[in-house]
Amino acid sequence: MLQNTYRLGDKDLDSKLFIDIGNAPGVYRLFCMDKGMVKPVPRVLGVDVEGRLYIGKGDNLRKRVLQLRSRIFHSRTKHSGGSRYNSNEKLNMAFPREQLYIQLYTINSPKLEEERLLFEYIKLFGELPPLNRKR
Repeated sequence: MLQNTYRLGDKDLDSKLFIDIGNAPGVYRLFCMDKGMVKPVPRVLGVDVEGRLYIGKGDNLRKRVLQLRSRIFHSRTKHSGGSRYNSNEKLNMAFPREQLYIQLYTINSPKLEEERLLFEYIKLFGELPPLNRKR
């Protein structure tokens, strides 16, 4: 399983993703970093020190991540997590789009891995990540 981290607003994100992962399937997490430190996210049963705002998957991971970026930065394309981010002004202020990062994991069974990651998150924090709405 390949793991890479990228700044969501990087203007060269598409070409970097193409070089690194091509059209591989996988899962990703959206989080925020400020001055090199992950911003923790308060949850019902504790604080998520890994700062997960969203956990998602894609049969073509590069394409799905670019949809998220396009939704957050330009309000184009459909992406439920990006739509929820844009509709919450307080969330935008707490986790500015310029500080958003994604961590990618290439894996051949993204749906199963996403379900596993969300299940583990719920076990830890009693709820889904802030921008997720279904498991």
